[in-house]
Amino acid sequence: KQFNTGPTEEAGLFASTPDPLGIHYRPSRLASDKRLCLLTWDVTSAFLQSNLKYPKVVRPPKEIREDREDLRVCHKALPGLREASAAFQDTQEERSEKELGFEYCEVERCFWRQVEKKTIGFVHGDDGAAVGYYEDLCWLKTELHILFDCRTNEIVGYYLENKETSILKQPIKVEERGWTLEGDEKHATRLVKLYGLDGHNAKRVSCPGSSDDKK
Repeated sequence: KQFNTGPTEEAGLFASTPDPLGIHYRPSRLASDKRLCLLTWDVTSAFLQSNLKYPKVVRPPKEIREDREDLRVCHKALPGLREASAAFQDTQEERSEKELGFEYCEVERCFWRQVEKKTIGFVHGDDGAAVGYYEDLCWLKTELHILFDCRTNEIVGYYLENKETSILKQPIKVEERGWTLEGDEKHATRLVKLYGLDGHNAKRVSCPGSSDDKK
């Protein structure tokens, strides 16, 4: 159980959620230049790496508390606290702006760019992705491990040995013909509704040049 010691409207109880269209725009940049590469990562125990804006008074689990009146002051964003995700987002944004030179979008806080390194990307909770040139992503990969306890995947690129990774559990790979991002059913359904392609507006069409015209 927890007791709030600060104003909830200022604490920021929830982290931002990036728009799917914005997420997919970043990897779509890969198709514009074969030299561009992709780096993905996730921060381990993310909440424990950030401080709460306001301390929380919590009652420990019965396994470790001395008696029912045993209360503790919590300064870290423990999993289970409503504001834990927002606290980590604030910490992540503050550190990356100061140490990495990230510039976050004022409208969509999950999207960022690094002008000097010509790199763009996004963060979603403890996951992140960046599109840039190999040398710049190598620099970013090293710096991320300095700032956070995190796990980074191998950099993927057209001219690199590593050809496949995933973005938010969506497989993405590069082949001779280009990049392929496997569609997510939930996001695909959202796009269909967004563009009015459901219901009476939907009409099956064949793809020119496809051998599956009859399917």
